[in-house]
Amino acid sequence: MVWKFSSAEEVKSLVDAYLDVVSSSAVCQGGVIQGLEWCLNEVMDNVLQHAATTHGYVMGQIHNTSQHIAVCIYDHGQGILNSFRTSIHSPNNAVDAITIALQEGVTRDKNIGQGNGMWGLNNIVHSNSGLLNIISGSGFVGIRTNETKTLTNIPYLSPENNCTTVDFQIDFDKGISIANALGGYEPVNIRIENLEDERNNVVYKLADKNSGTGTRQSGIAIRNEIINIRNQTSSIIILDFNGVSLISSSFADELIGKLVVQYGFIGFTQSFRLIGMNETIQAITNRSVAQRLSVNN
Repeated sequence: MVWKFSSAEEVKSLVDAYLDVVSSSAVCQGGVIQGLEWCLNEVMDNVLQHAATTHGYVMGQIHNTSQHIAVCIYDHGQGILNSFRTSIHSPNNAVDAITIALQEGVTRDKNIGQGNGMWGLNNIVHSNSGLLNIISGSGFVGIRTNETKTLTNIPYLSPENNCTTVDFQIDFDKGISIANALGGYEPVNIRIENLEDERNNVVYKLADKNSGTGTRQSGIAIRNEIINIRNQTSSIIILDFNGVSLISSSFADELIGKLVVQYGFIGFTQSFRLIGMNETIQAITNRSVAQRLSVNN
């Protein structure tokens, strides 16, 4: 599905929604979710700041078989070459403009941006051995690992509306070092920070989940989220059952039972805490975990 965005508020809503879907649909290696968040925010913000148009479009897909995430962001604005017309940069053509935009510190106006967005996008995708394709005006630049392909004869809308498409893919089974990709800078992980309590423990409130606690499918989705959180932080993760009156055995098996199997009993007790369980939930969980362990022994 393609989504339209025209404001910072819409960008935030879309980015949050994409990250929620990815977190619950696939187990991602460390840095992947935060890297995806950086790329989405930076490229969509570029549309709002530099495209000289009222809106852009974004589409994202998860390919579980090939284990990658694909994102495409498009606008029908002035294009990268035209955006540099009033800057200190003097690209010769559309490919030259795209190439310059991928360099660190390059922006059309230092009062508006610092020039880290496209550079950071390229570094994050490259560190993941992913794929980055950029089309703007008549120019195309495609980058995969250490190979770069360029084309100079791409059809475009008009001289005033060059349009820009940023299409990138990252593999969720390959970790990303955000600090290395961004030259030593590591942005604060706001999604994790928002879950932390005063002791810096991550608190995951199951009562807040729309998927509920009654199905195996919900257990799978929440387990994926928990594993992804675990891959992003060394803090203790508290699974808070306050406000949950009942869970199904299949939910308990998928969430707790399989987490215990994955991390081992000692590893689970070191990384996770269970709070707010009533007696019924405790009994269901104990039985489900015991059955899961007996199957895996």
